[in-house]
Amino acid sequence: MLRKLVVVLASSLTLTGPAMAQSAEKSNTQPIPVEDFARKPPLSRVSFSPSGNRFAAIRLGSNGRYNLVVGDLQDRKLSQITNFSTTDVGDYYWVGDGRLVFTVYQSDRGNAEQTRAGGIYAVNADGTDGRDLVDRARPFRFVRRIAGQDTDIIATGPERDEDSEDVLLVNTRTGKRTVLSKDNPGHVVRWVLDANNVPRAAIGCEGEKLSCTSWYRESADAHWRKIADYDEMEPSIRPVAFAKDGRLIVASNQQSDRQALYYYDPLTKQFGEKLADHPTADVNEVIIDPNDHQVLGTLIDADKPQAVWFDQSIAKIQQLMDASLPAGSFNQLRRLDNGKFAIASYSDRNPVTYYLYDPAGKHLEEVLRPTDWFAPERMASRAPIRYTARDGLSIPAYLTLPQGKAHTKLPLLVWVHGGPWARDPWGWDTEAQFFASRGYAVLQPNYRSSVGFGLKHWISGFKQLGLTMQDDITDGVKALIEQGIVDPQRVCIGGGSYGGYATLMGLVKEPGMFKCGIAVAGVTDLGWWQTLGYTEFNLSNPRAAEAFLSRTIGDLTQDKEQLQKTSPRNLAARIEAPVLIIHGANDRRVPIKHAEAMRDALRANGKRVEWLVYDGEGHGFSKPEHVIDYYLHMAKFLDDNIGTSH
Repeated sequence: MLRKLVVVLASSLTLTGPAMAQSAEKSNTQPIPVEDFARKPPLSRVSFSPSGNRFAAIRLGSNGRYNLVVGDLQDRKLSQITNFSTTDVGDYYWVGDGRLVFTVYQSDRGNAEQTRAGGIYAVNADGTDGRDLVDRARPFRFVRRIAGQDTDIIATGPERDEDSEDVLLVNTRTGKRTVLSKDNPGHVVRWVLDANNVPRAAIGCEGEKLSCTSWYRESADAHWRKIADYDEMEPSIRPVAFAKDGRLIVASNQQSDRQALYYYDPLTKQFGEKLADHPTADVNEVIIDPNDHQVLGTLIDADKPQAVWFDQSIAKIQQLMDASLPAGSFNQLRRLDNGKFAIASYSDRNPVTYYLYDPAGKHLEEVLRPTDWFAPERMASRAPIRYTARDGLSIPAYLTLPQGKAHTKLPLLVWVHGGPWARDPWGWDTEAQFFASRGYAVLQPNYRSSVGFGLKHWISGFKQLGLTMQDDITDGVKALIEQGIVDPQRVCIGGGSYGGYATLMGLVKEPGMFKCGIAVAGVTDLGWWQTLGYTEFNLSNPRAAEAFLSRTIGDLTQDKEQLQKTSPRNLAARIEAPVLIIHGANDRRVPIKHAEAMRDALRANGKRVEWLVYDGEGHGFSKPEHVIDYYLHMAKFLDDNIGTSH
């Protein structure tokens, strides 16, 4: 029988203790303070060392910078091992039990236009022997540690050619880099290594042509064989991993609309055994044991996440954890070198709690809950739903309903995700929880062109911004109205980036449905999306960006008329509802020119518009005072227009 032991690191009590006491004293009848939603966890992105004796995390300091800390679970000490004052730790990884590597970036430049996390740096778990391994300006990526030691890692990056990655063996103590991919087939964006760390499969892509090639070779000295050529937006075969016995595993949607995992014979070009698939979601990654290179399983990001374990011993541990931890949680397992399991447990009501489980002693230990000021029982349920668009396409979505209210005739906020080539995943969503805590139902649709739901779902949104993509959002509202959940007279729409665009187009196309709109960092001119060359997206790879946007949004010449007809700044006269426009003054993903043009067009047409700009912020807001103000402004705007007491 499992025994659950709650352990809090002594040195972390100053971070979490007061909040724990406060949360226990709060009355369930009192509204959750807006400060709770704006507050950032003191520790985030927790990862356990291979032995499980330590964990690392990112800590937010009083200077507003993110640094790396290590917690020792044996002596119960938490130590900060980096001390940056003008930059931040980005991604990090364990090399062995006593050493880590990490990248850096600048968090105060806004979400999208931050200096990209770059370089590779190494440091011991006690903060000693720090070393710069790769210059910060170079976008190298950690691939894997090498089991049994804490010195070398495998990384990829543009070592010899800016247009193609190489595979490198990097000594984290001397800085020596050894190229393992001297015979490079060209334009490689992803390498696949076998159990002996030999790069034996690759994907090469030419961004400006939107074309890719999958490659394979039998050994380090063999010639490369072409597996397949394909357009990035058509069915493909993509190498994913090598099993311990050398068999190639691929992700492909040639057999079905959705990507599935298969064994594949690259010599005969025949699919073998299917390892995993899903009826509604893509499956394209495998979990490999870093010690013996066994293929253990896969994680599937469907309407709700799920783990599929090929290793039955781990499958039984998964069942045990699912039965032992809070109901409704997704419990993500990672087997450690000593046979223990690290568990990240999260749900729609709990951001995350970290555990260690020892199968030998049947001992489950709670190690850390970084956001302990949220009481899960006070949070709203965020349930996956599906509805049918007018052309028959199934649209996945999430519906958050406020606690303590009958789920009929509720005021609704449709909150549209950005991208649009992204998705809303299941789990904790701060904005949805905030709006629900104020009495609103929140609908978050994964409209067509959202990723992860198959090829058809993605490409059916190409050149459909403001058209069928917009109808998907409208059809979700209609479905909730027909079910009696939503009051048709109290519906508002909002969102950030593309979600801001969809907000404005929703107000244009459905003036009788939406009573207000909140456009955050929104695109207002589809032509500008492509022609503003100083944007962060277009600067990353101008030729590739032009090719991609021409295919997905529309060609500036051939589709000029459509782009103009679906650009909100040209349609301000058709908007009837009040609009709240919010933007960061330093936004380089969607420059403030978009917001200013929309504001001016609305005012010129005598429309009701509220204007809110945050200085020093980019494509997203990070300063605590701005985040609090952001939530307060939206809450008041909603209350004024579709308030819960109306």
